[in-house]
Order: sequence, then structure tokens, then C-alpha cells
Amino acid sequence: GIAVAALATIAAGEFNSAFNEIATLVDASDEQLDRFRETTLDYAASSTQSLQQITDATYAAISAGVEYDKVTGFVADAERLAVASKAELSETVTLLASTLNAFGADATEAAEYADVLFQTVRFGQTTLPELASSLAQVSSTALAAGLPFETITAAVAELTAKGLPTSQAITAIRAALSNIIKPSKEASDAAAELGIQFGVQALQSQGLEGLLVDLARVTGNNSDQLGLFFGPFEGLNGVIALTANEAEGFRQKLDAMRDSTGAVDKAFDTMADNFELVNQRISNAVTALLIESGEPLEERWALIGESVSGVFLALRDAVDQNAFSDIYSAIDEVTLRIVNELKDVAAVLPEA
Repeated sequence: GIAVAALATIAAGEFNSAFNEIATLVDASDEQLDRFRETTLDYAASSTQSLQQITDATYAAISAGVEYDKVTGFVADAERLAVASKAELSETVTLLASTLNAFGADATEAAEYADVLFQTVRFGQTTLPELASSLAQVSSTALAAGLPFETITAAVAELTAKGLPTSQAITAIRAALSNIIKPSKEASDAAAELGIQFGVQALQSQGLEGLLVDLARVTGNNSDQLGLFFGPFEGLNGVIALTANEAEGFRQKLDAMRDSTGAVDKAFDTMADNFELVNQRISNAVTALLIESGEPLEERWALIGESVSGVFLALRDAVDQNAFSDIYSAIDEVTLRIVNELKDVAAVLPEA
């Protein structure tokens, strides 16, 4: 009983310490914070992630600008994406929050963005950690060009599927977009000569895929002519890869992004019964029970802590003085009997 009480009090103390750190980021009344605490604990009790991961993710999400009364739903969406993509929750929260911020989206849209990110991993050769470390490099450029998130992720999926590392693929997309947003005089002259539009207006009216296909058609996909528009390096290589076979692969990836609703939920439901995730849920449920049980004891812990320590020190002295030797002997006897029984089973099993 003393041991369970101690564990419960420690669990409550650790959770309250973590939540108090979160509370420093929140402008709310004591009553609102109490409700927020209960909501966080209720969610964590049935989560597939550890309590520490949940509180860390909650802190990171609020730091990134997610409102505290929406953060539990946001972290839940991030958790489902993390499980579906076999990624760490912390990385997923960072990627999802930065993406929402970059494209001016609200936390209530997190599930939609999570579906698109999952499709990017599914149809490309990339991972969420790789996207988390690189995607922000092109987000502001895409926003300036008025491109939807689905177009950027479709391009990333297509280029990585063709062998480009994630960072190189994103660099290529950013370079291509930069050349379109602010074309050189050489590019403008070449577009006028070919009788096509090349610039932000064309990008917004035709979409990236339409503009690139139109450009590849009039240039015959000739790398020298395309180089007039995109330069000789990253942007050109990305455009050539995207427009191969009349951009069929790019279009397919774009369709997958636009039809991504429910992709994360489906994958999460498949993964959720995995052994380690079930065990984590059980562990969280037990921990939540300990926290609720230990909270009433936490304020009294300073008073009883010395007494509890005394009990355990006394038990340790008893062990040192062989007070439990009869118990250990009995355990040894039972263990030896089990070992002999198993040896006998092993000896006759082949014949049986």
C-alpha cells in the first residue's frame, strides 16, 4: 500500500510539474486551467504515446501558436499522423504546426494537412523527419506564388520517387518557383518569342503542373531551351523530372493529394492494434489512475515523505539482516522444481 501510494504521488507530481510548464504559456483562469488539465489527462489516458511525449508535444504546439483550447485536438491529429507514418510525435507536431503557420491555416485544419503529408510519404521516397527539416524552405515561396499545399507536396513526392533526396527535391522546387515568380529578362524574352505566359499570373491561372506541361510542349522538353527559363542547375533538373511523360507522374501524385481525406485515419486504424501501441495504452491508463489517486496525497507528501522513507529504510535493513531468507529459500525451491519439470518435459516431448 505504501509503495502504491508513493508511486501514485510521484506520478501526480511529475504530471503536475509538466502541466505547470505548459500553463506558463497559457493566459487562462485557474478554472480554465483545471479543465485543460483534465482534458489533457483524459486524452493521454487512451493515447498510443507516453504521457511525457503528450505533455512535450502539447508544450511545443502551444509554443508554435496553437491555442490551448484547440491543442488537444491538434496533438491527437499529430499523433495519428505519427503512428501512420511511423514517426516520432515531437517531429510530427513540429512539421504540422510549422506547415499550418506557413500556409495561414488554423489548428482545426490539422487533420486535412496531416492527410496530405501522409500521402507525400506514401507516394514519395521521403519521411516525416526529412520533410520536417526541409519543407519550410519552400513554404514561403509557395505562399508568395499562391500555390496550394497539395501542389508542393505532390512535386516533392514525384521528385523523391524518382530518386532525389528530399532536401534536393525541395531546393529544386524552390528554385523553379523563384524563376517563375521573378523571371529573368532572358526568360521573359523567350516566353514572348514562344507565345506563352511565364510568371505569377500564368502560375496562378494554370497551376504549376499546367504551366510546366505547356512550357515543355512548346520547347519540346529541350533542356537548353528550358534552361533559358530555369537556369542550368537545381530548378532545371526539377522541371525536367516533373514534366517527364507529359507530367503523368506529377498529375497522379497531385490527384492523390487532392483525394487524401481519411488517409491517416485508415492507416492509423491498421497500426493501432500493434503490440507496442496496445501496451502503451495500458501503461497510460494505469499512469492516469495513479495520477488521479496520487493528487490528493501530493500536498501531504512533504509531511509523510520522511515516514515513507523510514519504512523503506527499515525494510532494507531487514533484507540485510536476512529477515526474508526463508522466503528466498522457498522461491529458490519452487524455481528449481519448475526448472526440473521443464527439463523433463523437454526430454519426453519429441517422443510424445
